Amino acid sequence: MGYLFDDWQPETRFLFDMHPEMLHGRIKTLMDTDYVIVINQTVSDTAHGVRYEPDGDPIKVICSVEGRQNQAGMFANSGQEDIPQDQGGLTEITPIQIIAREWPGDIHSQVWYDGDMYDTIGSPVERKHGTDRSKHWEIRAELRRRNIPEPEIPEGARTWGT
Repeated sequence: MGYLFDDWQPETRFLFDMHPEMLHGRIKTLMDTDYVIVINQTVSDTAHGVRYEPDGDPIKVICSVEGRQNQAGMFANSGQEDIPQDQGGLTEITPIQIIAREWPGDIHSQVWYDGDMYDTIGSPVERKHGTDRSKHWEIRAELRRRNIPEPEIPEGARTWGT
């Protein structure tokens, strides 16, 4: 639609086609602020317990990552009798919440964010309420190890969430 009293027609059909913050054909939103690297894992039983093995290539996911309210920097009390290989005492728990349009992982996925490795907590939850623009996945993860280099993404691999 052009202006009311002339016959000028814009080059694009839609209002936000010329928006300066376009990302992959749509307006950049809060779900486009960060990215994580996801590695899916298979679980197998061994004589010594459960073993997790990487399954497939690392996957880059465009998302939003937030610290979990009222839980960042919490501590869990793990006594010496519970974990004989550990020293016991207080263990830091640093949970994050990932909000993404698409999620390739599951309950066993490992996640890299900002140089740290996280394990997912529970199953990913798909939030379908609202409009198509507000549909998303919520994933919770807790810090496993700090300062772990991100795995390399293969050349030409698909980026999820775009």
